Amino acid sequence: MILFVVNPESGKGKGKVFWEKAEKYLKARSVAYEVWHTKQNEKLTSRIRDGAKQKKWQAVVAIGGDGTVNEVGSGLIGVPVPFGIIPSGTGNDFAFAHAIPSRPEKALARILNFHPEPVDTATVNGKPMFGSTGVGFDVSVVERVNRSGLKKWFGSFSYGMEAVKCLFSYRARSMTLRMDGNEYRLEKCWMVSVANIRQYGGGIRICPQADTQDGYLDVCCVQNLRKGQFIRAFPLTYFGWHARHPSIRFERAQQIEILGPESFPYHIDGEVKGTTPIRIEVHPRSLLLL
Repeated sequence: MILFVVNPESGKGKGKVFWEKAEKYLKARSVAYEVWHTKQNEKLTSRIRDGAKQKKWQAVVAIGGDGTVNEVGSGLIGVPVPFGIIPSGTGNDFAFAHAIPSRPEKALARILNFHPEPVDTATVNGKPMFGSTGVGFDVSVVERVNRSGLKKWFGSFSYGMEAVKCLFSYRARSMTLRMDGNEYRLEKCWMVSVANIRQYGGGIRICPQADTQDGYLDVCCVQNLRKGQFIRAFPLTYFGWHARHPSIRFERAQQIEILGPESFPYHIDGEVKGTTPIRIEVHPRSLLLL
């Protein structure tokens, strides 16, 4: 028995269409399944965790975007039940990082081959993180995207649209970064991103060397740039070319703290969750991914 958790509204209704295709595929192959819909299930993550601990399912599959991946996958961290993804959101960054096919039939064929691999996850102030977290400019972009409603119509392009507006209004700040016991004072800091995967926002390659099987998180710090320099540097993130910039620093760590003289909002996997200080910790090989 495989549990499918479907977000029918993901990707402007693509989740519903992808489930219909997946269901036909399953029936044609006489695969036993159960289906839940995200909107119809309160306390979804805890229900998945409870069922997985009781070994109700051979696998649990999310049909949705990165938000659905976080909600469903959080129930499987540290539990020996594999997690599959049929990506149907706007960004699908976690699925892209693991070369999961965009076509539902191909993604489902991969799942049914049943070759799970252990991958890293992380927590941010105790909350599960699969892709990335951070503070600064990128969070302002996320806030604007979520307020504007543009994501519904323009998908991942909405991040680029709002980033252009933020470039002219955002100001750099001071903050403190602690990594595996070492402390750094960051002045005129535009953003700090902590990533488990290479990209976020549907294509921004913020940490080009990030790897979910290395037991570390990658950290990108952008500081000591004038606004004009930052405006010129930011588009390079779409190609990973910012890694060559002398004012952009990359580190790897297992435990990270971000704090400052003032509180900053932070995001987890593209959703604003609270304000600093934050503590981020990697959990190596904590999820079985199909």
